[in-house]
Amino acid sequence: MLFNKGIFNVNDKITVKVLGTRGSIPCSGEEFQIYGGSTSCFFLPIKDQAIIFDAGTGIMTLNKSLPKTIKEIHIFISHMHLDHIQGLPFFQFLFESDYPITIYGQARSGKTIQEQIDYFLNPLLWPVGVKNFQSNVQFVTLQLGKKYRIREDIVIETEHSCHPGASTLYRVTYKDHSFVYGLDFEHNEDSLERLISFSQNATALVYDSCYLPEEYPEHKGWGHSTWEQGLLVKKRANIDQLLLSHHNTNHTDAMLQTLEKQLSLIDNNIRLLKEGMEIDV
Repeated sequence: MLFNKGIFNVNDKITVKVLGTRGSIPCSGEEFQIYGGSTSCFFLPIKDQAIIFDAGTGIMTLNKSLPKTIKEIHIFISHMHLDHIQGLPFFQFLFESDYPITIYGQARSGKTIQEQIDYFLNPLLWPVGVKNFQSNVQFVTLQLGKKYRIREDIVIETEHSCHPGASTLYRVTYKDHSFVYGLDFEHNEDSLERLISFSQNATALVYDSCYLPEEYPEHKGWGHSTWEQGLLVKKRANIDQLLLSHHNTNHTDAMLQTLEKQLSLIDNNIRLLKEGMEIDV
């Protein structure tokens, strides 16, 4: 079983709940039971606030496991590619609850985040749209570089990623802990310098390791990276934990287990994320 469906504990630390680790499309079958097949979603319960990064299919786990102590839900969308939003129309709290929910994202192609989601949930593709959301759902179109506060002690920062169509990097800081969400991201000289600066002294970084180093040359320009580049960022930015995600759908459990063993010999603070993991940062 990939995920513990019991009620999460909520404490003063940043605890990262890994709900979806796969890139591009969900995958299933015997070869994907350990690292998981749901697409990108990360849940950080901080006090009575639910901080969610991306709404891939992994977000549906929260339909049955959202902590009872949560009072508000905040969903930060990195970009509108399908694997990062395909769970959104199945997130029941958008339709059936009294939770105040705020969805955040940058403007793209002249559209606010609300307009982008409304475009995605159009009647030709899906029978329910933004107009069917419960009345407590609101939208915030982010300004890059501006700091946003949730309560007084949770700070969200943004930076430009490197990905076709553009994407947003997020950093959440709570007390003395900080977590950087770095999906989807492709390395080049400029983007690496931005990420290194943005991630400086972070407690943990989720990094896009979609390709093995030997696979990357064939996929240059596709908007993803490798574990080698993630390790470079970890060292130069003085990051405590490197968390690798956005697993390629062609990478089976056996392949990822072999890679994880190899990486443990290089640095014991590197993890290949598994769906259902809980990590304190």
